[in-house]
Amino acid sequence: MRRARQRMGYMFLQRESKSADHDIVVALAREVVAGTYPAEAGWFDDIAAEHTKKPARLRLRAPVGMGVDLALVTPAALAVLSFLATVVAGKAAEATVSTIGRSARRRLAALMRREAVVEALDVEQERLVFELLTERAIGMGMSAVDAERLAGAIIGALRLRADHRG
Repeated sequence: MRRARQRMGYMFLQRESKSADHDIVVALAREVVAGTYPAEAGWFDDIAAEHTKKPARLRLRAPVGMGVDLALVTPAALAVLSFLATVVAGKAAEATVSTIGRSARRRLAALMRREAVVEALDVEQERLVFELLTERAIGMGMSAVDAERLAGAIIGALRLRADHRG
C-alpha cells in the first residue's frame, strides 16, 4: 500500500506497481482536470510528464516560478486514478478490492478503457467508489473537502463516459 509523507512541498508516494493502464489513467485525469479544475489544464501535460518519469514523486504545489501559490489537484488526480486502476486490476490489498465488488470492478474497467458497450455504475457502486477515492485522497494529505470534490469529479467523468455509449 502507498504511504505518503509531506516533505519540502512534495508528496512522496511509495508506488504499488507499474500500471499498464498509465495512458488510461492520464486520459481520465485530463478529463477530470479540464472539467472541474480548468485553471490547471495548462499545466496538465507538464505534470503528467513528471508523473510518467517519476510517479513516486508528485508535486502538491505549483512549479516554482509560476507565480502561483496554490495546491495542485492534477498530481492527486493522477495518483488517485492510478490507485483506482490498481484496485480495478485486482492488484490492491484484497480488503480494498473486495470493498467495491467484482461487478463494480468490471464496470469501472470498461468505463476507464472507454469500451463501446458499458453499463454505468449503480448508485451503491458509485457510493462505494466515491468513499474509496475520498479515503485515498485524504490519506495522501488532501483536506476532506478537496478529497470529496476530487472524488466527485472522478465519478462525474465516469458518468459522462457511460452517458456517451450506445
